[in-house]
Amino acid sequence: MNALVWLLAGAALLRVPAEGAVFPSWEYVDLEGVLGLAEESYAYDLAVDSQGAVYVAGARVIVTGELYEALVRKVVPYGTVVWTVSNAGAGSSVYESSARAVALYPTSGTAYDVIAGGQIWNGALTGMDAWLARYTAYGATVWSTTVSRAAVSTDAIEAIVVIGGTIFVAGRAANSVTDTDLWVAQFSGNGSFISEFSFPPDLFNLDEAVLAITADLSAGLYVAGYVTVAGEDKNIWVRKFTPDLSSEIWTITINGARSATDYASGVAVDSFGDVLVVGTQAAVAGKNQDIWAGKISASGVVLWTRTLDGGEGDHDEAAACAVDASGSLYVTGYVDRPTDVFTDLWLAKLTPAGATVWEYDRGGTASDDDRGRGVKLDSQGFIYVAGELVERNTGRRSMFVAKVQDFTPPVSSQPSVTRPHASPNPFRPGSGGRYDAPGITFRLLPAGATVRLYTLTGELVTELTDSDNDGVIDGPGIVNGVWDVKNRQGRDLASGVYLYVVAPRSGPVTRGKVVIIR
Repeated sequence: MNALVWLLAGAALLRVPAEGAVFPSWEYVDLEGVLGLAEESYAYDLAVDSQGAVYVAGARVIVTGELYEALVRKVVPYGTVVWTVSNAGAGSSVYESSARAVALYPTSGTAYDVIAGGQIWNGALTGMDAWLARYTAYGATVWSTTVSRAAVSTDAIEAIVVIGGTIFVAGRAANSVTDTDLWVAQFSGNGSFISEFSFPPDLFNLDEAVLAITADLSAGLYVAGYVTVAGEDKNIWVRKFTPDLSSEIWTITINGARSATDYASGVAVDSFGDVLVVGTQAAVAGKNQDIWAGKISASGVVLWTRTLDGGEGDHDEAAACAVDASGSLYVTGYVDRPTDVFTDLWLAKLTPAGATVWEYDRGGTASDDDRGRGVKLDSQGFIYVAGELVERNTGRRSMFVAKVQDFTPPVSSQPSVTRPHASPNPFRPGSGGRYDAPGITFRLLPAGATVRLYTLTGELVTELTDSDNDGVIDGPGIVNGVWDVKNRQGRDLASGVYLYVVAPRSGPVTRGKVVIIR
């Protein structure tokens, strides 16, 4: 049975604790099925451009049980694979090269290049180098570079984010043959090294790593992973840097109740600047690790944390997360259910307060270990998930990408009337109702403020300014403070969810979202 049919038939595995919640529909693609290749492969991460094309980072087997090569693939809507690029490093009979992270690098308008990173073998015994590359949207290599602490070491890039023209990477850098340090660095668009985070001396010869990275559009850079603390094993670790990586703003370390293996593997920032983190925590005696999620304020205060158990007390993990404009959290990973010997692919939606809206897992008594490893949202709110599935008959691992549409009602997050906000919201021109208007007005603006609007993928749509300091935006296309809802090129904005940032001349920045329905 192919992957699409199986998942639709597996809808009985849906868990809907929230009243009225409806699980999304799937457009499911088994990439190896499309290519017809008799090989094993899996995905670590994915990125989605404004046209709905998906870029997948992962690895495939060259020699069964021995040699893996890193690969990056572009998949256009409906599952057509456009190109694949790969890198096996120096080659080896025992080591695994892999692409672990991928991000988009804007070039002009809606055009993108692709940044990928991971690890490749460097030819030395037990030697793995951190690897970073840039490709065009057509799969041509622009440049490729490696970073190594020593010839005998294990270095890797685990996550990437692009801010402006700067590439920020996060991962691990070896401090010995067996242990690694936290590592965060920045590179220019041409691949030149700029700077890196310097490691505190007390972390030397202990095992630490950064597994996730993201950025607020104006406030900072966020990284998450784990540190090892004497007597507590691995602890969840989250840090906020200034946008240029030069200074630490705050750091949070969280130890589970069992003082065992805890780590963060995904991080996202919502439209109000709060930080959502997911991972794994050893929380309950007699059990292995549980899925863990938490929310941290922009100022570094832990707002809530929670754990989710697959029901069998075995190992469950959240691998990655994404947040929508309402602050709802989408998480993927895997769970071990009592009905299955192996782990199941797992996807869930949580409210901004951490309550479960729905869960879905793919598994069964005849399956093997299935895992979700990456999740992203596009500008229209579709969910994309990537990871690996194991074929029932052959036991072969296959890379997958799924496109998901969530039909659950959006979470209400109306802005306070005491802060800057967009009105009407949603904006529905021609509807004849309360949301019909000639345009959008930004109310309660600080004098001299600038309003910047972005797509959910971070692309700047337009910039509006109060140039005469009266708390009302002005300029071309604006009459009496009413914006005509056009982009910088003078074209009507398409239906969708957009983020806005209100930046005053002094004082705190305000963030929110506006919905356009045409």
